[in-house]
Amino acid sequence: MNQTICESIVNGYPKKPKIFQGIENIPCYYMDGDIIHLPDYTDLEDYYRDLFHELIHSTGHPSRLNRETIYTTNYFDSSKDCGTIEELTATFGEMVLCHFAEISTEKLKKTITECFQYYDIKQNSVQSAQKYMGEAVLYILKN
Repeated sequence: MNQTICESIVNGYPKKPKIFQGIENIPCYYMDGDIIHLPDYTDLEDYYRDLFHELIHSTGHPSRLNRETIYTTNYFDSSKDCGTIEELTATFGEMVLCHFAEISTEKLKKTITECFQYYDIKQNSVQSAQKYMGEAVLYILKN
């Protein structure tokens, strides 16, 4: 892991959301307040993996890319597939940012494999997620 690259990714994100640590036990992005909550970590790679994942979610905020998939209330509503697309977007984006920061992606490969096994993911959902992921990563890295 290259912590200098990790920090440059986070610090280079223009108008990023506020980031709080130690408030909740699971990582989460809250669009209403435009904030990220992260638990306390003992492993720095896990911290950055989760932070990158939530930063990708945050690019969907109306003040940024205004991604429609961030608005869904029933996150895994199979009738719309928005939650699945949003989660894939964040996981794919997390993987790209981890690759840039020289963080192992083995855990992410397992997560993606489990996601495909558990959810009925359609090919067009994967294509949409790849498109949104590209936009999100470019948004974060553009400075």
